[in-house]
Amino acid sequence: MHAKILFVSGGKYGDLYAKALEPRLEQLMPGVVLERVRSSRDSGSQGPTNLSGYDMVIMSEQHRTDALILKSAKDQGVPVILYAAETGVGPSRREAIKVRAFVDRALAVTPLELSAYKEVEIDTEFVGHPLIDIVDKTKEALSQEVAGSVEERAMAHALSQGKAKIEAKTALGFEWSESLIAISPGVDGEDASEMLALMVEGAAEAAAVSTRKVRVVIPDSECYEERLLEELVSSAPRKPKTFSGRRVEALIASDVALVGTGTEALEASIAGAHTITIKRSSWLKRLSSLFNSQGSSNTFHGPTNAILKRALLPELTGAEATAKNITIEIGGLIEGASKEELDKGLSELKELLGPSSTIDKATDALTRTLKRRSE
Repeated sequence: MHAKILFVSGGKYGDLYAKALEPRLEQLMPGVVLERVRSSRDSGSQGPTNLSGYDMVIMSEQHRTDALILKSAKDQGVPVILYAAETGVGPSRREAIKVRAFVDRALAVTPLELSAYKEVEIDTEFVGHPLIDIVDKTKEALSQEVAGSVEERAMAHALSQGKAKIEAKTALGFEWSESLIAISPGVDGEDASEMLALMVEGAAEAAAVSTRKVRVVIPDSECYEERLLEELVSSAPRKPKTFSGRRVEALIASDVALVGTGTEALEASIAGAHTITIKRSSWLKRLSSLFNSQGSSNTFHGPTNAILKRALLPELTGAEATAKNITIEIGGLIEGASKEELDKGLSELKELLGPSSTIDKATDALTRTLKRRSE
């Protein structure tokens, strides 16, 4: 089957999912072409509107679904599949209704997506979250990377920290006994700079006052202006260490992660970090968020708490999202009084997001859809 698929990504996670799907799709459908484009809302440029040469359009990681491509696909008879389509806590009923007429199937990756799409009668299959497989494969690669170089004394603590965490710390050049705080705002533009500065201030102060040896880590340093990073690092009481292109590894290594409300929060939880979700927004953005969330019963801002339907991990929003409160919350997590309860909750989260082989389940579902189209 020489299929041609257009994969429309709304951001870096959509790109990551496409990269994970491609080898398996090629195995199942030799000769398949997976063409990746960024959503017009994300890239600022118009995506393709002539879709007559495509057999399928996959929409992934959409902050807001690309309406132009949806309409073009509908008009030209090209099936549209939603896959890991939502960021954060998932679609509200209002958002799901908006895309219902344009979508042929949804491959849900969280229970929130599954219920939202089924409620408005979109043909939906639960395939599990691709980050489960992506994080697991990163752990396997880390284990091979540091094979034989982890101290026996460090591995004696594997039961309390986890073998993967110790291996990740070793791979990134940290001591196994150090506690790491990762910073991943997950927003763009000026908001990213403001969130990064706030998080660094709170985390660096927590590291400076802790009786433990605590380090602050900024993964994805290539996403920020070099001048901004230099200013933040030079002014912090405990200097953060920056990494480029090793976000997943840094999250696996981290004990605590400061995150926004998007997919980065879920990724950190899957990687085993105890997260603090932080959300700051103007009154206009809060009003827009309230309007768009109408019809949703969710009361949490972070996806981990929303999926678990309980306040497992701290969330700081609005006026509570201050550097001082971040420092306080980090202190509570670093001391680890509730570590066993939090680890149990994160294990429960992974079970709800699907067992391993989530990428295989997704590609199998895509292949079945294409075969039905060709019959």
